[in-house]
Amino acid sequence: MRDAINFESFKQTLTKCPKMIHISCHGDFDPIMNEFYLQFEELGTGVVDKFNQSRLNDLMGGSENDPNNQIQIAFISACYSE
Repeated sequence: MRDAINFESFKQTLTKCPKMIHISCHGDFDPIMNEFYLQFEELGTGVVDKFNQSRLNDLMGGSENDPNNQIQIAFISACYSE
């Protein structure tokens, strides 16, 4: 599946229980929050949605109780994704 990424499309993708995901997007560093983030796009507005690690963990955290729903490989390609 290949779609433009935003929070809603990513959440929808995770409901399909993929074993592997590849995220390719812009990324940056927020000096105020002192953290890196992926630049998703707010649905319908085009405004940057700072998708940080804690949001990613919260979104994907529900699968740890069910090993059949766990993502085996996550490949992230973004500026500053280090």
